[in-house]
Order: sequence, then C-alpha cells, then structure tokens
Amino acid sequence: AWSMPGDPGLPQFTLRSGIMVNDTEAFVGCALNGLGLIQVPGLVVADHLSTGSLVEVVPEMRSIRWPLSIMYPNRQHLAPQVRAFIDWVTEMVTASASEWLYPTADRQ
Repeated sequence: AWSMPGDPGLPQFTLRSGIMVNDTEAFVGCALNGLGLIQVPGLVVADHLSTGSLVEVVPEMRSIRWPLSIMYPNRQHLAPQVRAFIDWVTEMVTASASEWLYPTADRQ
C-alpha cells in the first residue's frame, strides 16, 4: 500500500499490480510506456518530469527522504582518499538533487 508521508491517519492506496520488475530503469520504462503509476524517488525521474514525459500525479505523496549510505571497512583508520570520496559524493548529490533530498519544510 502507498501511504502519505508524515501523517499515519491519512489514507493508504492499494493498487493492483500487473507487472513486477527488479530494475529501476525497467520500472520507469513501464511508466513511460503507459503501464500505470509508479512511486519512486523523484531524483530517479527528475529529467522525465522536467520534459513532461512523466507527470507527478499526487505531489502530496512524495516519499519520505531516503538516506544515502557509503560503506567502508573501518572508520578508525579512514584513508584520506575515502574521506575525500565521501565529501565529493555528498557535495555532488546535494548540488544535483537537493530538491528531492528533503521535504521543503526541512530545508534551511
């Protein structure tokens, strides 16, 4: 069931599923070809939304933000290259996807 973030008392929507995929591109491809609604992080479909090939149907149901995790073997002896990579990824994702990372109310 899809539920609206932030308020557990709001309605949930249960959709009949006609296709199952295990790949984000295939999932988006289904929507692009008119096979129904999808619920994905906005960053995944931002280009399609900007061109109009996909339309945000229920903007109130934007997903709650998802964490971005970077896994590395040991924080105690973190190589400078790993720290530089973490900082770079953080900067790149924030710069390119800030609209999709946090709900508007959380931004400062």
